[in-house]
Amino acid sequence: MKLKEIIEKIADYRVYDTPDDIADILKIFLDIIKKELESNKKIVIENFGTFKMKKYKPRKHFIKGKIIQIPSRRRIKFTMSRKYKIELDKKDRRQK
Repeated sequence: MKLKEIIEKIADYRVYDTPDDIADILKIFLDIIKKELESNKKIVIENFGTFKMKKYKPRKHFIKGKIIQIPSRRRIKFTMSRKYKIELDKKDRRQK
């Protein structure tokens, strides 16, 4: 899903510009992101980065001679866009 698609989904709702309405917009935005990630789709926001769901397999961990089972799980992974990374690096160089 791309930023344009997210904007189109938000535009489907009636939107005004009071603080309560803006909070509603943000809630809608986050709900859309959550639903897309839960359905294993990735969210691409141009010039910012990509969010995607990563699955981790179950594994075993040894602590003080005991075996601990770690169950499988899902985590959200963020990868910064190349353009945004370059922009941040330039800002870091200016601050030094």
